[in-house]
Amino acid sequence: GLVFKNKDGRIHRTPPRKYIKDLDTIPFPSRDLLPPLDIYRPAAAYYKRTPVTHMFTSRGCPCQCIFCETPFGKVVRYHSPDYVVGEIEHLIKDFGVREVMINDDTFTVNKDRVYKICELIRKQNLDIIWTCNIRVNTVDKPLLKAMKGAGCWLIMPGLESGSQKILDALKKGTTLEQARNAIAWAHEVGLMTMPSFIIGNPLDTEDTIEETIRFAKSLKTYYPKFTIMIPYPGTPLWNIAEKYGRIDRNGDFSKFILASSEPPFVPHGLTKDVLIQKQREAFRRLYWDPAMIWRHLTSINSLEDIKRLWKGVATILSLQ
Repeated sequence: GLVFKNKDGRIHRTPPRKYIKDLDTIPFPSRDLLPPLDIYRPAAAYYKRTPVTHMFTSRGCPCQCIFCETPFGKVVRYHSPDYVVGEIEHLIKDFGVREVMINDDTFTVNKDRVYKICELIRKQNLDIIWTCNIRVNTVDKPLLKAMKGAGCWLIMPGLESGSQKILDALKKGTTLEQARNAIAWAHEVGLMTMPSFIIGNPLDTEDTIEETIRFAKSLKTYYPKFTIMIPYPGTPLWNIAEKYGRIDRNGDFSKFILASSEPPFVPHGLTKDVLIQKQREAFRRLYWDPAMIWRHLTSINSLEDIKRLWKGVATILSLQ
């Protein structure tokens, strides 16, 4: 449905609509209404070539993570492989796109479908590279190898924590062993990795945050991210946040964004200052590690890589 503010300032919400079951009935997005795509530059770590654009190949996520807002719901619906590859062809032919960022909640939920998409990309010899979100319990080495062979260069798994106790509290449904395996397989087949971690989870302490930082460092990834927990309205965590800590419910939702300088949720036993300090410490300890610097220097293949690396260094410096 729709949520909108009327002229009188009152909020109106229309009834929810039924899910669109056959996503292939939806036309491709009207990207012709946008400015030329080659003027867009994502954050440095998210792309290798331009023009680059986003696309969705499915809607919904079946997982039960208590912190995650899933605007498309828990019922997963898919574009067919033919539709997906047809949209990629359209992007290449009509917009000159050279890279695609697949923004599905979890691209690899249906392995057979991913294999088919990869097969079609290779069969049609499309000049495209791409990135996607994955879950560590939905991939194996053969699948990752097929993705690499079809142009994927970066996967983005949500690992969240280096403590199994915290993962269980989040109802993540994954294990540390699955995370280690997925990252190792990705590196073995030549994929780069951008795992995301959360600081300030329910039950987090300084000790479990330290576990997360050490775990992240042990994986030897390329672009680890550390965000501070945000219990978004509508998520299970929003409804039970007081059980685990203090939450700011005063209506100032400007704090409920990833770039907020003031965490809206603080677990019992921690403070906002500690969360911010630990987030900066995590970035500093991983990105200034000599092994991390060497991984990036040896991954340079083009002038664009050098430019992106420099932008990344500037971002890390701003966090000091």
